[in-house]
Amino acid sequence: MPDNKIPGILEDFIQFLIPEEDTLMPRVNDCIDTIPSAEKKFADAHMAKAQIHTWLAWQENPGLPFGTAITAKFLDADRDQAGILINWLKRLFLPILSQETA
Repeated sequence: MPDNKIPGILEDFIQFLIPEEDTLMPRVNDCIDTIPSAEKKFADAHMAKAQIHTWLAWQENPGLPFGTAITAKFLDADRDQAGILINWLKRLFLPILSQETA
């Protein structure tokens, strides 16, 4: 996971950016849960991918990539988890960039 604290993949992190008032993700989960095991084409390890990409497919402009979905305001980059990641990236890279420009 991008915060190096919570286990998971990028798609797990992206789910933190879904707006709090969203009502579609519970429906996504219900829908995915109804797929019979014999018909499910993805591994359990890829559940977060199936969830977030299904959720993105159900938006006004279906199937946008993550960055574009943030720009379109489908995903909320102002959520706490995004701020934590941004601050960590700044602490990691700003000293390096400062040295290169000095």
